[in-house]
Amino acid sequence: MIFHGTIAISMIPFAWAFLETQRQFPDPPLVHGYPLLSTKIVGSFLCVVVMLLSYQYGQNILANAKAQKDVDSKLKHFMKEKKKDFLLLELGALIAFAGLYLSKDHLFTLLYVAVLLMFSTKRPTYLKITASLEIKDEEVNDWINKHENKND
Repeated sequence: MIFHGTIAISMIPFAWAFLETQRQFPDPPLVHGYPLLSTKIVGSFLCVVVMLLSYQYGQNILANAKAQKDVDSKLKHFMKEKKKDFLLLELGALIAFAGLYLSKDHLFTLLYVAVLLMFSTKRPTYLKITASLEIKDEEVNDWINKHENKND
C-alpha cells in the first residue's frame, strides 16, 4: 500500500501541470531566457542523477539484505531500505514536476514517465522479493506461521 501512495504523491500535481500545458491557450513558462535554459539543464540533470542513484541504491539493498542471517531480518531490512529507495525515486518525480511547472517543456514529461517506469519495475511483489533474496517458499510460510502464532 505504501508504495502505491508514494507514486500518487507526485502524480496528482504532475497531472495538473501536464494538463495546464495541454489547454487551448497555455500560460507561458514561469521562467524566461537564461533561467529557462538553466532550469531545463539543471532539472533534467538532477532527475537523471536521482534515477541513477536509485538504481544503484536498489542493487545495494539486495546485496545487504542477502547478507542477513534469517528470513525475518532479510525481509525487515529489505522493506526498510525499499521505502527509502521509493522516496528517492519520489524526489526524481517531484523534480520532473517542478521542471514541467516552471518551464512547460515536455522533456520533463519524458523524465516523469521514466521515473514511473522505474517505479513499476522496482515495485516489490512476493515473487520478486523471494527470488531476489533467494528465500524459499517453505521459509516464507514458516515465517508467516510464526508471526500468525505470535499475534494469536
